[in-house]
Amino acid sequence: MGIPCTRLAYPATTPQAWRAACRCPSPSVDLDPMARLRSTSRWLRVAALALLAALAACSSSTKSGEAVPDHIKVSPPLVSLGLGGTQQVTAVVYDSRDSVITGAVVAYQSGDTTVARVSASGLVTGVGSGITAVTVRSAPAVAAVVVNVSSGVKTIALSPDSSILTGANTLQLTAVGRDSLGNVTTAPISFASYDSTIVAVSSTGLVLRRGVGSTYVLATSGPVRDSVLVTALIARVGEPDAGFAGGVFSETRGYVTLKNLGGAQLLDLSTPGNAGAALAVGQLPTSMAINAAGTRAYVGNQTSGSVSVINTVSGAVIGTIPIGTLSVLSVFLAPGDSLLFVGTDAANLYVVRLSTSAIIDSIRVANTNNMALRSSTVLLANDVFYGYVYQISLATRQVLDTMNVGGRPQGMVVSQDGTTLYLANEIGQVQRWNLSTLQETGFIPLPTGGGFGLARSPANGLLYVSTSYIGSVVHVIDPVAGQIVRTIVVGGTPRYIAFTADGSVGIVPNEGGWVDYIK
Repeated sequence: MGIPCTRLAYPATTPQAWRAACRCPSPSVDLDPMARLRSTSRWLRVAALALLAALAACSSSTKSGEAVPDHIKVSPPLVSLGLGGTQQVTAVVYDSRDSVITGAVVAYQSGDTTVARVSASGLVTGVGSGITAVTVRSAPAVAAVVVNVSSGVKTIALSPDSSILTGANTLQLTAVGRDSLGNVTTAPISFASYDSTIVAVSSTGLVLRRGVGSTYVLATSGPVRDSVLVTALIARVGEPDAGFAGGVFSETRGYVTLKNLGGAQLLDLSTPGNAGAALAVGQLPTSMAINAAGTRAYVGNQTSGSVSVINTVSGAVIGTIPIGTLSVLSVFLAPGDSLLFVGTDAANLYVVRLSTSAIIDSIRVANTNNMALRSSTVLLANDVFYGYVYQISLATRQVLDTMNVGGRPQGMVVSQDGTTLYLANEIGQVQRWNLSTLQETGFIPLPTGGGFGLARSPANGLLYVSTSYIGSVVHVIDPVAGQIVRTIVVGGTPRYIAFTADGSVGIVPNEGGWVDYIK
């Protein structure tokens, strides 16, 4: 009988190869005993060699491709997308010894393809609003990535949150939209200016100055919006100290007082900036008057009890007028520029003849820190502490009438026909008073409160009122309509306001350490 080779595991790939290897005779051929013994010996030798080869294969080092995946690390573990947004997910496969398995086969599968799809390479695409998971598998290891797809914006954050825009400079806004989970979305955001006469904004959030004032720039996505306050100025000029009073003596030059340093800084109005070093005047200079010719500037020094005289042509202090130990609160030139009225914190308003620098008269008006002309013959002077405004005859230098205005009256402007007094009051109003009947005819409320410096622009006839440390803004008022038409949020503590003769430039000294150029 032949050897039953088919009963053993084949050391070759087919029974025929195995039969050839051990040279088994055909089943129909009967071998003699010795032939059968020799055939059996050859078969055992081949089987032994095959077993040794198998054992050798089992005892060799494990190839990376044959390692068993134990765990997977995915990045990022959380994906937030807008509709149509994409995010690449990467997966690294490790064995049980925390060694990376190179070339491991990784499969990705979305739990809900109506929310997110995932490609064979792990690119996730947002399809619909919702949350699902992408399964990452390298058998037998499994991991998952949470996918949040948002179809809209819940909040928008604009930056910067406020800005000063000067000259021809531009401002780039950045808008970030987030969904209800706080994740950044890719939903489109549009921009718009609330007042395009002040600033304009492009579709990408680039803001350009168009005028002077403060307005909001809006960023919107559907019903969601955010806004940023932008203040547009001709210029902002830094000062080494707190600015307080200002005066303009030509179309291109003016002065601002530096309160704590006791100085007067020359300003260039045509090319905004400081023009040379500050002049030394007296202590705490807080008021200024310019003569009609623009050749002299008079600076009232509170704690020095004096008035400094500046020659604007030579740019030098040419004299000092002593008022005594009193605090000088205000200075005002009468028509003709021969008399200077000096308000103090005492019971008198003093009259100085400029040709001799001598005090020639006093008027029983106390605490005067603001004056204005009703006409060429009548002067108005306030009492800031007791809430009065007095009408004074320039000819007799006697008080003609008294108005009990209340509060803390500050800056004053008289209408061009001389019939109406506009009065800035720190109680938060610009009051209107009929100068013939001495009756208040109304007031314009200041939303931020306060009311300090008041000036009229020769260019448009509008009134400009600063609110000082209360609100830190300058309101622009239409005196005919009796309402605020624009607001300039300047910050700090804006004080007095002065304009060039043509109204092309106005200056606003600020105790914050700067001067704003407006119009």
